[in-house]
Amino acid sequence: MLEKAIETSTETVVDFGFDGKLAVHPNQTPVINEAYTPSPDEIDWAERILDRTAATGIR
Repeated sequence: MLEKAIETSTETVVDFGFDGKLAVHPNQTPVINEAYTPSPDEIDWAERILDRTAATGIR
């Protein structure tokens, strides 16, 4: 039950744009890490942006 509460609250703060969350117990970190780990689609998107930026020569 507590794990579900941590999962729900973490998803909420990720949706709000927070870039981190405090864990009060080490058992909470896997749930938090999972929520903040980018999906393969998000990684592909970011890599395309970086590639396009590099191609323009903009720093």
